[in-house]
Amino acid sequence: MMRILSTLSLKPKPPTPTTANPKVQSTFDEPILKALSKDPADRYQTATEFLDALKAAVRKRRAQPDALSADLATELYTIRTLRDLVGEPEQALARAGRTVGPRLRYPEVLAERGETLVALGDDQGYALLERAVAVKPTLPFAQMALAEHTCRRAITISTRSP
Repeated sequence: MMRILSTLSLKPKPPTPTTANPKVQSTFDEPILKALSKDPADRYQTATEFLDALKAAVRKRRAQPDALSADLATELYTIRTLRDLVGEPEQALARAGRTVGPRLRYPEVLAERGETLVALGDDQGYALLERAVAVKPTLPFAQMALAEHTCRRAITISTRSP
């Protein structure tokens, strides 16, 4: 233990928590490093101040969408392929329900499910697409599907008007 402490005291700065453990969310790096600062003046002055910084990191973490794992990205690609290239939206929806259904916190999953519902003629898919784009505006296929839907509605409304 003394060897670890002496090593840490020789280093200019401790490693970030995400470097030590990649499962730790990066939003916690800053408050933890500040708490570990060598200079007491740079540390939090009270436990409440540290707790507030950790709570802010949690709020910031909740605001950021999770990154997709490689397995989930592959599964979403398979669902898109079934729907768009093979022409089997029912099979794509069934597969999505089995494999990615519980992971609706990911905007990419919401978008794929929404696009599949739209391909099946279910307008509820547009609500999922809107939720996905609201969380992650950089989803090009979801944006295109929403733009196409908006254009169709505009054309429908204009053809109904006298």
